[in-house]
Amino acid sequence: MHDMAMTDVDGPPPAKLSRSELYKPPTNEELMDLRETEMLFHSNLVKLEIKETLKEISLHDKKRAEIDVYLHSLHETIMSSQETESAALQSMAWLDSSSVSFPFVCNPTKVKGNMKFLKPSEIKLIGSYQLDSCLKHDLNVDLLLIMPKDCFQAKDHLNQRYLRKCALYLAHVASHLANSSLVFDIQFSYFGENPMKPIVLITPPPGVLNNITVRLHACLEPGCLKLERFSPDKSNVRQTWYTGAQPTADEAMLPTPHYNSCILMDMLMESHLYFLYETSSDFQSFKDAVKLLKVWLRQRDFDKGYGSFNGFIMSMLISYLVSTNKINKLMSSYQIIRNTFQYLGSSNWNTNGISLNKNENLSNFHNYFEVVFVDPSGTLNLCADMPLLVYQQVCHEARLSLDALDDKQSGFSSVFLKQVSFVEKYDQIIKLTKTGILRKTAERLQVQDKVLDHGSNCIAATLTHITSMLRKGLGNRIQQLGIKMHSYKPWKIDEEPPKWKEVETNLTFGFLLNQESFSDVLERGPSADSPEAVVFREFWGEKSELRRFKDGAICEAVVWKSNSVSEKREIPFNICKFLLKRHCDINPSAVKFLATQFEDFLKIPQRSIKNGTKIGFVGTGEEAFQDCSIVFNDLCSRLRNLTTLPLSITNLQGVSPVLRHTEVYPPCKCTTDNQSHAIRISQQQINVPVPEKKCPAYVSPIEVICHMEGSGKWPQEAAALRRLKAAFHIAMSDELKQNHPKLICIPAQTHVDVLMDGHVFRICVAYHREVTILQTHTTPDGMVKIRNTPQSLEIAKQTVHLPLLSSSINGLRQNFQSYSGSCRLAKCWINSQLLSTQITSEAVELLVAHLYTNPYPYTAPGSAQAGFLRFLRFCTSLDFAANPVIVDFNNDLSKSDYESILQHFKQNREALPPLSIITSKERTQSLWTTEKPSKVILRRLKDLAQICLKSAESFLSSENTVDLTSICTPSLGVYDVIIHLRSCWLPRRHEQIAQHNSVRRNHNYEDDETMTLLPVVGFDPVQIYLSDLENCFGDLALFFHDDNGGSVIGVLWRPNAFQPKQFKLSTASCVEMLDGDKCAPSVHSVLEDFKIMGRGLVENIELHSDKWKI
Repeated sequence: MHDMAMTDVDGPPPAKLSRSELYKPPTNEELMDLRETEMLFHSNLVKLEIKETLKEISLHDKKRAEIDVYLHSLHETIMSSQETESAALQSMAWLDSSSVSFPFVCNPTKVKGNMKFLKPSEIKLIGSYQLDSCLKHDLNVDLLLIMPKDCFQAKDHLNQRYLRKCALYLAHVASHLANSSLVFDIQFSYFGENPMKPIVLITPPPGVLNNITVRLHACLEPGCLKLERFSPDKSNVRQTWYTGAQPTADEAMLPTPHYNSCILMDMLMESHLYFLYETSSDFQSFKDAVKLLKVWLRQRDFDKGYGSFNGFIMSMLISYLVSTNKINKLMSSYQIIRNTFQYLGSSNWNTNGISLNKNENLSNFHNYFEVVFVDPSGTLNLCADMPLLVYQQVCHEARLSLDALDDKQSGFSSVFLKQVSFVEKYDQIIKLTKTGILRKTAERLQVQDKVLDHGSNCIAATLTHITSMLRKGLGNRIQQLGIKMHSYKPWKIDEEPPKWKEVETNLTFGFLLNQESFSDVLERGPSADSPEAVVFREFWGEKSELRRFKDGAICEAVVWKSNSVSEKREIPFNICKFLLKRHCDINPSAVKFLATQFEDFLKIPQRSIKNGTKIGFVGTGEEAFQDCSIVFNDLCSRLRNLTTLPLSITNLQGVSPVLRHTEVYPPCKCTTDNQSHAIRISQQQINVPVPEKKCPAYVSPIEVICHMEGSGKWPQEAAALRRLKAAFHIAMSDELKQNHPKLICIPAQTHVDVLMDGHVFRICVAYHREVTILQTHTTPDGMVKIRNTPQSLEIAKQTVHLPLLSSSINGLRQNFQSYSGSCRLAKCWINSQLLSTQITSEAVELLVAHLYTNPYPYTAPGSAQAGFLRFLRFCTSLDFAANPVIVDFNNDLSKSDYESILQHFKQNREALPPLSIITSKERTQSLWTTEKPSKVILRRLKDLAQICLKSAESFLSSENTVDLTSICTPSLGVYDVIIHLRSCWLPRRHEQIAQHNSVRRNHNYEDDETMTLLPVVGFDPVQIYLSDLENCFGDLALFFHDDNGGSVIGVLWRPNAFQPKQFKLSTASCVEMLDGDKCAPSVHSVLEDFKIMGRGLVENIELHSDKWKI
């Protein structure tokens, strides 16, 4: 470091370039570099990203030198181990004098043979560290202890003798190293999560090496055993030894392909190292590509769990592509990665495996393994333990990553730098919470031969049958079935090893749903008289029944009864529960479904209250939203049939979130005039609230923009235009009442309210030139100028931009069923954190829409849970200050459009709002975030999202029941003042999440009552109070509230709110005089004004901090 510093300051400072030198043509070397960048790296940006990433993940030479010194010391310490006399393998006499436990679960206990400990004949450095293709983070350095021939006897390859000798050898080494100064911690672990393959994990002292683990493997000397003994069809575990039964003359020799692979992997470790060394020698782009692909695997957790697709298999795959000339030394790391993704995306190793030995016939391997990739020796399947689902996941991710690399908006960062979480990727998840039950499953499936082959591991023995059964049962309801394999926790050397069922992470399945068919209630089977019908009935059992279909055919069918859309979403889980119980003897209590728990936030159980308003809805409200849309379409039809209006209606556009299905809760439905909390004004057919009684339940008006045709008779003056619009509202109301007497129509200057089928629609007439009229300004000297005004901006937003947004959101919602639920959950969470007043509803809808239009590295969310979790992740990860959020609804933006948007953003960053959301319609401005949120709120949003995402993931990974309401419970400790509100004056109190479980459920009520009076519409005293607080004290404080029935208002003083200022008469309210002519706001006066302004609504006010003290 000192030498480098000296070099930096040596020599004269660089001279200023002359104009001729500054603009001289590029040199040949520079032209060559530019040409290579274009040909090999897709773009200069990709080249820079790869360079920086490699710099971040590669091991530095200085660190490597420190590791080498440590490894030499460790080598000497291991070689100083004391040798022992021969003893019976079963007795494990070596370990009697030490505290080390034997790291192998012996089942059965009896085993023949003797063993003595001898020093390793060699200790070899193997693995990616030796090949310089390792990652510096969480680095594993592998040492191979080669056991002398004298440690082994004839037939040690039978009945787990070799595996137990390796485990015993490592246990003796661990006992010797336990008290060494080179060892900070020492543990056992299962290599590849295989209980038949224990290894030793050594953690060096923190002052010596950090974030490094040394792994000790053991194997026999080369040439001791013939490789041919371990071909997949050979039997090396005797059934009589395993079961304890008496041998018979006709005893079958059961093949043990997985057992054989365990031993072969040890025998071939060294030769694999040499093979990879030869391939990667003088091939730097090979090593760089391997490093980047290891990052890709790690980001997706593919290198974890039993049967993983690890970095070693990826290295061998690239070597295979080199051997088949799909990759060559002239390629860059980027091209190697693309070719690898392209190959994986089109490969099919389950039916057409590959081999690094060109002369090897793969049919024998396909008979015993789901996935086939044969090593250079032609004897070992490198994917012997890999489940088919793991391989298919890798292929799916490869195709997705290739698309992301070509995407206009995504690219390198989304493929390599973003974590792909299993719970965020899959739409629905099921988890086996009781692994031990799989012993009964093995008995039901009669796979005892596989249990023997896997060393009593019933998870590995039954997995193939379980996955094929689930895939068959779910059929075209899912696009992909994913899996997260089980794993075991490392254990201390004095502890007993975990049994096969004592897993740290349980077996978990994930579904990518087919949005068109996953919730179908009817599954049609084969014709009743066909041979396939017998198989169908055998598979579905009592669920199968005969049905006659519309085409006259009589077929087998399975029906899954559901009463609501939310119940239909659980059909895949019901299928899994039924099939797991029928075919695998797995009780439903052992299966945990993770998909709809967050949707409980969107449920309000049904009940009727005294004021005549229906509270709640069926399920999560999809039926209520659909009912609103049907009524809206009926109203539009009636409006278009009006004949007495002087101008015809050209367009009717619903602009309320209700009609976009993005409101957190659908509106309450009024079905009676019995509003005990309101006074009737019969002459006007309306109700008004009574001050002395409870506030009526909130009835949300559904806003509709009504565009009239153009005409030269429209006034060109703002006041006259307002009067004409009011006349239109009156005429529209009169004709609607005349044509449809049952409708309640109440006109006003700015709108007309129509009560139809229990829903209140607020129709606002719009004129397309109104914005221009409001922008037109005449100067005193007679010049006409066009400029924006607050009124023109508001009218433009309501009549132009909001209808466009509603159309785009509705189109997105129709393409993605889960968008509505994801958006509602996001809004519910933001509201629950008291941010309703700080982030607009439209901004949240656009943020969620971004997750669907640009989903990489995922596919678009197929469930509300997946969408909500990704929304939280998005809020925690995006740098809003450096990047805009671009929402391209219809794929309208080209690559050049994206570049121009980003360029405009960078050039005008200071003028743009802290959160900039750009759409294909508004490419230079962020309409819905102009005023809020502020930078402070964005930081608060990011912090809250991190906390809640951690809680959500803890719930999804926990085996115990966790209370999810904590995710939507605000933390009040951060606020300076808490204003508590009286619950009786909260019109939306029924929307509080805490109240959802406290009301009566499943209360049926009739819909045949008719209304003759308009209910109290859009009356929310809390919103009026908040507006007054903002107007009067917005310069002193920020106000926070939950629009969904929140009972508190949080107040946060602005940083300089109580700093002394010069006294002015215009700002003399609520101030106290200080020394001289200085004054500052009086917090007690301000709080008193809070209470006075909210008289009747405010219950009490708490002062939490003393930030106001000067």
